[in-house]
Amino acid sequence: MMGKKITKGKSRYRPKSKESEGKLLKLNLNECSLDLPIWLKHQIFQHLKKINWNRYPEEDSGLLTKLANLHGLKPANIIIGNGSNNLIVNLINAFGRPGQVIFFRPSFSLYSKMIQNMGLKYIEIPLNLEKGYESDIPTCLLKRASLIFIDSPNNPGGFTISSQKLREILTISSGLVVVDEAYAEFSEISFTSWVSSYSNLAILRTFSKAYRSAGVRFGYLISQKKNIERLTCFCPPFSVGFFPQTVASLVLDNEQMILKEVEKIKAERIRVFNELKSSKFFSPLPSQANFLLIKSHKLNNCQISRELNKRGIIVRIFDFPELKHFFRVTIGKRSENDRFLKALNEIEKEVNHHAAS
Repeated sequence: MMGKKITKGKSRYRPKSKESEGKLLKLNLNECSLDLPIWLKHQIFQHLKKINWNRYPEEDSGLLTKLANLHGLKPANIIIGNGSNNLIVNLINAFGRPGQVIFFRPSFSLYSKMIQNMGLKYIEIPLNLEKGYESDIPTCLLKRASLIFIDSPNNPGGFTISSQKLREILTISSGLVVVDEAYAEFSEISFTSWVSSYSNLAILRTFSKAYRSAGVRFGYLISQKKNIERLTCFCPPFSVGFFPQTVASLVLDNEQMILKEVEKIKAERIRVFNELKSSKFFSPLPSQANFLLIKSHKLNNCQISRELNKRGIIVRIFDFPELKHFFRVTIGKRSENDRFLKALNEIEKEVNHHAAS
């Protein structure tokens, strides 16, 4: 479906939540439920004290080397940004052409928000939630694309793109194919090793999820050197400050310890999925991320959201008609997940009671 040109003056992108959400259990933004340890924060502060804050921040070559080594690449294959969101905007500026930017539906809502705010026409390809990226994708659209966004794992679907399907897209399209791997650490699939083989592939990564640093705002993009050089031309100078670079560097120094918690989150995801699978009221979709997309069979997502809000829990709902009965929940700590499951059980009993009255 072709998007319409949007006039200037659109409001800034903000995830939908209530003003009182600070008092609630936030399971709507896919943040990591665990903070960085205090001892690591102390290390970060000690490093920051040694930096001259009156000088503009240079790009930390040591950090670029660490990121490159992490993926078996060179620093010239990496560009950093204030979260992956900042890089998405720069990608649209650098590679987007009117009517030649493609993303899928459903997918990360920021793609459409930013493209619309720039007044660009775009192409939105609908996906079947059961088939995921194996849904039919018109070849003619791929051929004309200058920029394609693929979030894998998909947000909110939780499914990943297969190697066969991605290879097909990369072969057909001459435009830049951006695989957004924000949740890759929770998945078994990553395509960072493909960068050397495909000149039209770019991989987005973030520290906001598995690396427990959503408030830091740090992300990076991996691609071949020519794409990095072009993207750099559209990035403001000194755009990534001392703080996010310092945090990212020290988090990478302690990566093994930080990512240990990912296995716990994956185990909780499986547990919550299995609990809901036995329900006749709710049906979870399989997920490779730190969240689940859940279908409600009797209430629409607005009704579910209101009922959960009454019980002090926020989840994410969507405006897409095809997701009218779906809501997304972040996998939190075991106690948080138990509270969520208990709330759903209460809602189910309440609805069944009213139906029997």
